[in-house]
Amino acid sequence: MSNIMPVFVDGLNAEGLIRVGNSRVHHKKSRTGCQRCRSRRVKCNEAKPICRNCERHGVCCIYDRYDPATESRTKSGPNTAIEPPQSLAEADEHPASTLPQQKSRDGDSSRLWNANCTDTQEQSPRHSPSEPSESRRRRMLELELMHFYITETGPSIAFDKNTSFDLFVKAIPRAALKSDSLLYSVYAIATLHQTKTTGGADPSIPSPTAVATARDLHQLYLQLVFQHHHQELAQLSRDNVDMVIMTANIIRLIAFVVLSERPLDPYLPPLEWLRITKSHAQIFRTAWDLVGDDSSTQTARLIRATPVVWDHDEREGTDKREGLQHLLLAGTSVDGCRENEPGQWDDGVRRAYESTLSYIGGIWHSVQKGDPLGPIGRRLMLFPVLVDQRFIELVGEAKPRALVIMAHYFALVVVLKPFWLVGNTGPREVRAIAAQVPADWQGMMALPLRLVNEGVAYSPAAAT
Repeated sequence: MSNIMPVFVDGLNAEGLIRVGNSRVHHKKSRTGCQRCRSRRVKCNEAKPICRNCERHGVCCIYDRYDPATESRTKSGPNTAIEPPQSLAEADEHPASTLPQQKSRDGDSSRLWNANCTDTQEQSPRHSPSEPSESRRRRMLELELMHFYITETGPSIAFDKNTSFDLFVKAIPRAALKSDSLLYSVYAIATLHQTKTTGGADPSIPSPTAVATARDLHQLYLQLVFQHHHQELAQLSRDNVDMVIMTANIIRLIAFVVLSERPLDPYLPPLEWLRITKSHAQIFRTAWDLVGDDSSTQTARLIRATPVVWDHDEREGTDKREGLQHLLLAGTSVDGCRENEPGQWDDGVRRAYESTLSYIGGIWHSVQKGDPLGPIGRRLMLFPVLVDQRFIELVGEAKPRALVIMAHYFALVVVLKPFWLVGNTGPREVRAIAAQVPADWQGMMALPLRLVNEGVAYSPAAAT
């Protein structure tokens, strides 16, 4: 394992990012341009938080070279920040909703994501939420939220008692004392958890806020997470890399809850969720460049515990597709699309479908063998991070084959149904896709529909 190299993105080897294709025109380079523009040797306009090139390509924009002068100019701008709920200030009462409610084009109840690692409100001083004022009320509330996270939320999102439990229950609360973005992410997921449990029948679960107030607090804290996460990404170093990775982990979990709540009529592919999660691949790649295989870091330990990240055969081996090869056979479409004929696929489309089916097939085989839930859960959650970018594009184009393959993924998510952050996501998405794909493709929906209707037979062979 000493020489493992995670392959979060194509073109990464032990020497770094491989450049392919024609040579580019060389511009005068900025020392503080974003990471992607520098690696591609193209001019970066250094727009914050997203440069023009990254915005055009819909990828995560990371400024990993800190420019004190730019930061100083940014901070000196006008500030008409969003007022925090008064539950964090001195007032004893506050109305149910003081934060603006946002609607996404995908129908999500709170559109806080896009493909560029930020919330949908532009990360500038005039749109950034203000830090809640210091007060005894705020201190007591946040102490209660930290207690709720350690005793309830952390254990509830750990898929196993080894790697995940140590990460979410022990490492994250301790590291949060050194990182504002991680601390606010703890509060964000704790308040989100409270919206799922407050008012329930279990008296052992504390209910410090009403559901409406907890949701308001969740949105405030989530905006603060993005604000500070972006700042920490701009200063990414070996000193803060673990905190950045931990924050990204919690953001992905929250994104899954957003996915579970989205309206499905009319059905639109979950492109927003796929893109925001896929954008974290670049963060992980940078983190690996900083820490390597240093087992003293949380980043390296997480990678070690997830072989699908660094083992090509585990992730894309042809044997993993056994039982799913029929999904690569010819199909028809109402629009006569040539994409449905495998003989017409280019290399990119073929690789996208084959590698994605291998990934999903590997999870299916693990479930059938009764492998521990921890690795299965991590593979399911990392699916958008590791899946081929071309496959995400095919899903966005609503190609029937891509949607059917997504249905097979969501059918396996049923294994995680007992976890509150997953809930009924699998059955909802599978049935919505079944109602969407043309009649000619319904036969390929038999397995996912059977799994969500009858349940996934999963009996762990070893304690998790």
